[in-house]
Amino acid sequence: MVLRSPELHLLISKVEVKFGGMPETPRDFVQLSEAIRDFAGAVCSSSTLRRIWGYDSYDGNTRRSTLDVLSKYIGYKDFRQFCKAFRSEAQGSGFIGDGVIYADMLKEGDRLQLKWAPNRTVVISCLGDRIFEVESSENSKLMKGDKFAITVIAKGYPVFLTAFFRGGKHQPSYVAASNLGISEVTQL
Repeated sequence: MVLRSPELHLLISKVEVKFGGMPETPRDFVQLSEAIRDFAGAVCSSSTLRRIWGYDSYDGNTRRSTLDVLSKYIGYKDFRQFCKAFRSEAQGSGFIGDGVIYADMLKEGDRLQLKWAPNRTVVISCLGDRIFEVESSENSKLMKGDKFAITVIAKGYPVFLTAFFRGGKHQPSYVAASNLGISEVTQL
């Protein structure tokens, strides 16, 4: 399993939100490649995207030019500007440290409790392959049984929920804790 930097996890999450979900099939990666080309005016091949998303084998090395193109797709000049923006959003702190959970490191059945202002608490369980289901929800718009994909959960950052399904119907992507970020992440 390849460990990715928090910045790459966040970049992947933002690309998924803009794309409208997590690419899961070869055709999805072709469509994402085309969307990136159309928006950013630069090419990022579907095979490169499949490796970054873990669909194909990946050695963990991503070219800076690829990170720049992905950053441009979500509205930044380049990867450096993307990283700078996310560091400043975390109340002036630097790199993401404690309180980071990478979804691809979790196993089926692992459970997490997420808290964010004002007094929202959600318990989610991992169904495997970065897919989660809401077990319980207090004071949140998320509902028991909602299913979605997550790439990374980082204390102090919003959580991007892609490939979102409610009642078996596909929904738009959802952003939890968009104002102040997740205040607490606990593995149960």
